[in-house]
Amino acid sequence: MTRSTASREGQPVVAVNPTNPDNFVFVSTRFHPLPELEPVGVCFLTYTLDRGITWNNVTADYPLGAAPKCGEPQVFADANGTFYLLNNQLSKSFDGGKTWSVPSVTPLHMQGATKLRVDVATGKVYANSASSWKYPAAVSVSSDGGETWAAFNQIPGPVDVCLDYQIPDLPPICNLVANGTGPMLAKSGIGLPSDPTPWLSADPTSTGRFALMVPRDFTLEIYITDTAGQNFTGPAVIQTHDAQRPAFDFGPDGQLGVMWRTNSSGILDVYSTVSFDGGRNFAAPIKVTAQPQPVGQNGQPGDRASSVSLTNTYAYVAWSDGRDGLLDAVLAEIPLDLFQTMS
Repeated sequence: MTRSTASREGQPVVAVNPTNPDNFVFVSTRFHPLPELEPVGVCFLTYTLDRGITWNNVTADYPLGAAPKCGEPQVFADANGTFYLLNNQLSKSFDGGKTWSVPSVTPLHMQGATKLRVDVATGKVYANSASSWKYPAAVSVSSDGGETWAAFNQIPGPVDVCLDYQIPDLPPICNLVANGTGPMLAKSGIGLPSDPTPWLSADPTSTGRFALMVPRDFTLEIYITDTAGQNFTGPAVIQTHDAQRPAFDFGPDGQLGVMWRTNSSGILDVYSTVSFDGGRNFAAPIKVTAQPQPVGQNGQPGDRASSVSLTNTYAYVAWSDGRDGLLDAVLAEIPLDLFQTMS
């Protein structure tokens, strides 16, 4: 998608217009080569109106506002086909990604991995960042399409949990791993994700239904709640040896798509699978990459994550690798029928 030999483009995200499934918006970071940590400038931004046959690069054309350097962008669409681009600030596009609004500023402060979600049922926009510089985390909600934002709600910080048997000479046991098969994947490091783990996705077909993805040493565990988190069932276990930068998300009809990439001695492959029963069972994984690719200059900053997005007929998997230089953002389209045959 990016084909730049002088900069690193990573952490790509693609959003599909629910009113026109041929219309996508694709965004990625743009950073200098390592070890420099500064962005090149604005994020890479492009859109298509013909399902990816042709792309229109608008990287230099959207308003930058008061925070012009590329942060860690995300893009989503609401039920009416309005695209929302998070890049330190929030911009909107009403014409499929061709033009973008002047950014609006939320009451949140910067942190390492800002997040955006759009509730397709209510139209509310949720921004997740920090209530002060970097920490603690907080959420602000817009009920008017990002024009104005409510005061943020701070999320309680992590609490250390220890088990004390009250037995002499037996110290308390801390850092517990509950309901799992092993230690969780590390949160940071070259080749590993540094987004917060685990991952969470809301099923648009059922109120209160969420999927929780927990990465382990050699598997991804998928838990399901139908009660807005009061209790969970599962896990469904996906074998993912050497999985890095996994991602998952529900599609519009309740299908649950999962992707991950590998890194074996600097060589990368990408895999994906889909559940057609809401996350209880998954098809055999499909190898997305036609052939292994060099990993490239991956890692922080600028390449913390990958992404997956589903429509009624396709899974769109986005990642970055070094096939054309330091690091480039890549997008693949996989028919859901292929996963159906593997179920």
